[in-house]
Amino acid sequence: MYFQEEFIQAGTGIFPLRHEVYVGPGKITNQRFIHEGILLGYDIEGATFEQTDHGEYFVLPGQVICLPPKTWHTVTEDGGKPLQSIWMELVGPAAESLVKLFGTSALCPVVQPTAREEVYRLFREIGVAFHCPERVHPAHFMQRFYRIAELCHESSPDGPALKRADESLAERAKRILESGLHLFPNASRLAEKLGVSTSSLLQGCNKELGISTTTLITRVKLHKACELLRISDHKLLHIAQSCGFQSQSHFISAFRSHFKTTPTVWRNSCRS
Repeated sequence: MYFQEEFIQAGTGIFPLRHEVYVGPGKITNQRFIHEGILLGYDIEGATFEQTDHGEYFVLPGQVICLPPKTWHTVTEDGGKPLQSIWMELVGPAAESLVKLFGTSALCPVVQPTAREEVYRLFREIGVAFHCPERVHPAHFMQRFYRIAELCHESSPDGPALKRADESLAERAKRILESGLHLFPNASRLAEKLGVSTSSLLQGCNKELGISTTTLITRVKLHKACELLRISDHKLLHIAQSCGFQSQSHFISAFRSHFKTTPTVWRNSCRS
């Protein structure tokens, strides 16, 4: 197994400093401060609740989270399916630039690659090589990190696939909202992220979707809440808070207005 000083002297690439695999049921809380490297994680099964300096997120199966240096990070699994996830900390001169290659940012660190099986295979190959008793060439790690980054960048809110010339402003806003961020921005912050004025975003949503920016944000929050209702046993209050609703009653009211049923009835129907 490598030591940190070996990685730093190995060249100008990116190398794993730590590698962890969480498997099993139960509540897991792990808090750390990411110093020089970046933290890279992949959820195989179950959901993790992530808290960072910049927001709160649910990472769902098949999603990748990439956190930059100088970030406080807390991960909790407290219900639903048994958690299976792979985590690693990467160090090296190129580590910080890898965050940009992933197409993620401190405000949007979660992405769901379309090539889920390939991403899982690459994570497993990195983990096996990290624990290999014989020295593995650094290129083995770099090739796989860059391939994972490429697959994530293609699927990220800021990736090339979401910057097509024919893509509308409302569609881009919707994809950013669906990228995994659960402390949802209000209309003005979303407009700022898109680089447009609040009025321009409102006009775009009204013209293209027939709804206001606020309604779009609420609908995406409700569909995120449905994901949590379906895959977890979280209480309604927990889901309401995680999806940015002011209170449990506000969440239930919005859910009933949109889906014509209550969250509890909807959850039970999914499991019957």
